[in-house]
Amino acid sequence: MWNQTENSHSIILTARADFEDHKEFLQTFRDHGFPIDHVYVERSGNLSKLKSSSPAHINKGVVLKRYMKSGKFDRIRMWDDHEDNIKMLYKLGKQFPNIEVVGYFVKDGKVTRYDRNLSEEIEIPKIGMTFSRALMPQIKSDKMQSFLKHLESQNVTHDIQKLPVKDLRATQSEFDLTKVDQMIGQRSDTKIVVSNDGYIMDGHHRWLADYNTDKEAKISAIVVDLPILELMRVAKEFAGVEYKPLSETISQVVKEKLKRTIY
Repeated sequence: MWNQTENSHSIILTARADFEDHKEFLQTFRDHGFPIDHVYVERSGNLSKLKSSSPAHINKGVVLKRYMKSGKFDRIRMWDDHEDNIKMLYKLGKQFPNIEVVGYFVKDGKVTRYDRNLSEEIEIPKIGMTFSRALMPQIKSDKMQSFLKHLESQNVTHDIQKLPVKDLRATQSEFDLTKVDQMIGQRSDTKIVVSNDGYIMDGHHRWLADYNTDKEAKISAIVVDLPILELMRVAKEFAGVEYKPLSETISQVVKEKLKRTIY
C-alpha cells in the first residue's frame, strides 16, 4: 500500500453502511499504523437501489463493477475472508476481459491466492448423450463450407438458425472447463452444428460458454436435417473431419476428477 504507483488506487470495501462514529473508525486504523487517510472506504451497505436484504457479495459486486466500468484500471487485486465475494470478483472479470482480476483468500490467519474450482463454478446442463470427446466429429471453420457441400452431396439439407441455448442438449460428456471459462462472456460469430433433434455435434464448448453467460441467450447454429446419430455417421465420412486426440481427452478427464477429489 505504501508503494502504490501514481495510477493505482486502494479501497476498503465493506458490506456495512455508515458507521455510528466515523472519527473513531478512522482513528482505530491510525492507532494500528494503517494509512487509512490514503485509502477510500466504500460502504456497500449504503446502496439505495438494492434491498437491505441483498447478500453482501451482491452489494460488493455493484461497487466493484462501477470501478471496472470506469476504464481506469487494468488489474484488480482483492483480499477477502468470504469466498462468495472473491467469486463475485471473478464473475465480473468475465464481463471485463481486459482487466486482470486476482483474488486472495484470507482464512485462519493465512493468505493464499484463490484457486478457482471450475467444476463448481461452471454449470453443465443435463447431458443428453454420453459420447467420449474423442469420438465426436470436429469440423474446423475453414472446412465448414466443404462439409456443407458434403451434406448436399448426400441429399441432406441444412438451415441457419438462432436457437435458445437452454433448449439444446450435449452429445459428449467431457469438457475442457478451462477453455469454457476463457470463452465465457466472449462474443463469437462461430456457428455450432446441431442435429434436427436438438443435439450438438460440434461446438459444445462455445455452447456451454454462452449458456453460462446468459441462459436466456440464443446461439447461431447450422441445423442439419438429420438425427444426431445419423449426422455423426455422415460427418465421419467427410474427408476433412477431425477428432480430438484421445490422450488429451484422458488428461482433461483425469484433471477434472482430481479437482473434484481435492476440493
